[in-house]
Amino acid sequence: MQNPHVASAHGRRVRVVLVDAHPVVRYGLTQALAGEPDFEVVGSTGDPGEATLMAGALRPEAVILDLAFPERGGLDLVRELRAACPEATLLVFSNHDHDLYAERALRAGASGYASKRDELPAVVHALRRVLSGPVPGAVGRPTQPDAASNGPRLTDRELQVLEHLGRGLRSREIAAAMGLSEKTIEGYRAQLRAKLGLPDAATLLQHAIRWVRLGE
Repeated sequence: MQNPHVASAHGRRVRVVLVDAHPVVRYGLTQALAGEPDFEVVGSTGDPGEATLMAGALRPEAVILDLAFPERGGLDLVRELRAACPEATLLVFSNHDHDLYAERALRAGASGYASKRDELPAVVHALRRVLSGPVPGAVGRPTQPDAASNGPRLTDRELQVLEHLGRGLRSREIAAAMGLSEKTIEGYRAQLRAKLGLPDAATLLQHAIRWVRLGE
């Protein structure tokens, strides 16, 4: 029997918006969903600002989004999409570490979390599962909430600063992007060095660059 959350009684397809900085990823997802009878891609963008406007205008039933954007924190984007389109199912599709990000994404408003290390059919299956509503062991729920794998626990703000650093932003630019003071960003940088056991700013920068590359 067809799940009523996946397609309406009249056979209307679930309308999906794709948000990913990489065109090849959006193309692959579009092709994967085009081969399914119950999904229709109605929008696709690599710009997080456009994504929020698109979701608000198109009112899709589902959004598949990445967390890695140079100009916007991924968790902030989840919150903005949830506010712009509160009825939509949000499936995060990311390379970022599952244990580190999945529970945070769910708290920010995501409905599930899928890894880019999975094959595309697995992502389609994950979307169907989260569209079906909350179930025990739902896709994207880590076994130990908010646990950072093999490392210290970082706050959402610390993760955001780390990502901005890894993308080459200076403290002043990070402060402007996050709406904080430069002094506050310097404080976050000091906290990151302490938590990660890094001796100086140069080592922190190298660590941040490697971390961002692993997530792309």
